[in-house]
Amino acid sequence: MNQTITYKGKLIKVDVNYPIRKRVCECCGKQGILTCLHHWRYKYSVAEVRAEPMLALEYTNELDFNCHKPANSLRIINETKPEIITKLKQLEEQQNGH
Repeated sequence: MNQTITYKGKLIKVDVNYPIRKRVCECCGKQGILTCLHHWRYKYSVAEVRAEPMLALEYTNELDFNCHKPANSLRIINETKPEIITKLKQLEEQQNGH
């Protein structure tokens, strides 16, 4: 069964004998909905994944749109330098103090 997923913005064909998406959000539990695979980490280059498509399934969870959006933000926060996060937190606290 040939299925397509997105990895780093590129379409990747994955040939597996089972459905990659079960249409259940692993975060909130909603069923029968459109879902996407959230990549917590992009460990491989697109070329590596095209050569070995199963790599695109590593570090993923199936999420609905409402859970996927904050998961993307969380990944970005985790990839950001800690000193930037500290400074942003200070700026937020200053705004909340007014």
